[in-house]
Amino acid sequence: MTLQERSHSTVLLDRVLDGLQPGSEVIDAGANAGDFTQKLANRGFHVFAFEPIPSLYENLRNRFNQNLKVSEEHYALSDKRDFIKVNVQSCWTLVPDGTAGLERAAEFKDSQPFHISCVALDDFCDEEMVAPAFIKMDVDGYEFKALRGARGCLMLCKPPVMLELNCYINKLGEDPKEFVQYLLDLGYVFWSMDGEVSMDSLEEIMAQWPYHSSYDVMLLPKGYKL
Repeated sequence: MTLQERSHSTVLLDRVLDGLQPGSEVIDAGANAGDFTQKLANRGFHVFAFEPIPSLYENLRNRFNQNLKVSEEHYALSDKRDFIKVNVQSCWTLVPDGTAGLERAAEFKDSQPFHISCVALDDFCDEEMVAPAFIKMDVDGYEFKALRGARGCLMLCKPPVMLELNCYINKLGEDPKEFVQYLLDLGYVFWSMDGEVSMDSLEEIMAQWPYHSSYDVMLLPKGYKL
């Protein structure tokens, strides 16, 4: 079975979360409605939930405003501080209207463009004195930018990272091969979500790159004890 065929399992996610200490600081990038944020908070972690879309951020803040285990952050993660004008395109990718190959998401077909604030995770963690023990990333094509901006965190804290491999990296002008090599150079191994298959070679991973779809994987630093 391929990584994609194994991607709907939660076995490895549960094993990783079970191995974290209560009170650990974790990142939920692309928190959306906050369902995964709630899952993390229920386990006793302190969750930094990042959501740049204004309407979703307001819902997130209303949902967790009494929950001391959740910090709602109105940012998109990127490789630098920025302030950009976007709209919500297909598969919830945040880019300007008219970006080649993308159309407006149905839920936002009548919405006006809006500005989002971007921040590098390294800068955020330095300023807030956060040491992430786990990162979940659902950022629809911005994975490479977000993880370039988290290089210091990845090298120092070596957190497991759950993310989506997807075709939108290509559409946003990033090179999937460079993205994979970047993570391999940082000492990460690509794991299937059922914990049965691991890959640490560029050729193996690129042979399963989803050029027309997407699927979840777990990134674990070499030697990570499950």
